[in-house]
Amino acid sequence: MIVSEPSNPWLAGVSHLFTREFYAIGARALREGGVFAQWFQLYGLRPEMLHTALRTFGEAFPYVYMFSTLRGSDLVVLGAQQPLTFDLAQLEARLRPLPAVAEDLRDPRVDIRSAVELLSRFRLGPEEFPQLIGSGPIHTDDLPLISYEAPRDIYRDTADLNLTLVSAQARGVSPYLRGLPTDLGGWSWP
Repeated sequence: MIVSEPSNPWLAGVSHLFTREFYAIGARALREGGVFAQWFQLYGLRPEMLHTALRTFGEAFPYVYMFSTLRGSDLVVLGAQQPLTFDLAQLEARLRPLPAVAEDLRDPRVDIRSAVELLSRFRLGPEEFPQLIGSGPIHTDDLPLISYEAPRDIYRDTADLNLTLVSAQARGVSPYLRGLPTDLGGWSWP
């Protein structure tokens, strides 16, 4: 797994960590079954620039999955070369022996206490991703659009609009789940 959480792309030099070339290097470095996790902000970035950043990410990874992080402020986007499925029992089992991770997730700013709550932050997957990003330019070393455009949005309140646009494409996590329990205690998955 590669985790990329650079600062905001409007800072000098940081936007190079959001380019097609950077993601191509990351994709080549992953082993089979590997995942590249990238942080994207929703605030201070107009939708066109967010879509450019996401479209660029999608150039390197044919399978893209989005999760919201802190409520209404950020996304964590997973990129892979093969489809991913999420197994509820496996996620629960993986969280149990990692008490430090579980404690971090319980922080009131994050407020995730179980695998179900983690999966509730799922926004969309590879089936919905193309409709969100549409067609348009990508961010490259030779044409660093985000470097020049993102600073114009620093003080714009864009988080709600961007989250609304992401949510409008969401179908939920159920198409990407496996190993659902057969007895759901009287309730069903949406």
